[in-house]
Amino acid sequence: EDCRGCAAGPHRRGLVLGLVALPLLAVRPSQTQAAPDHPVASEAELPTPWSAVRFTFPDLDGDQVPGIVIRLPDGGWYASSLICPHNKCDIMYVQDPGTARDSFDVDVATPVLACPCHFSVFDPVRHGQVIKGPAPTPPLQLKVEVRNGSVFVSR
Repeated sequence: EDCRGCAAGPHRRGLVLGLVALPLLAVRPSQTQAAPDHPVASEAELPTPWSAVRFTFPDLDGDQVPGIVIRLPDGGWYASSLICPHNKCDIMYVQDPGTARDSFDVDVATPVLACPCHFSVFDPVRHGQVIKGPAPTPPLQLKVEVRNGSVFVSR
């Protein structure tokens, strides 16, 4: 696809991926699959605002898709696919706003979801709203329900 003005050069992309890799270690990776009767995490695993857990969920074809659930500062929750709606690249959770500002050239004060392929950036606080980039829409939004200390995610 021709995407003039949105593709980063190989040097910058490598720099971004290198800078963003360390904060990603704070997100607990998971082999957990979301299901109506199967939690993706316990509340205790997400004790502080901006803590997050990755999981997978089935897309409409039954293939497993990566997702994320994030505890928001207001006591709410955010969950979405980690597939960018622009070109289907994997999205990263960038917990450090400074890294997001420097690597993705956005003026943010909170963590964001960001696509390293074409630099789309999404705001979890505002339901994944596109902050910057060519993505036409937010990532697929998911529902979060907390029951008996367990965090459930569904379409």
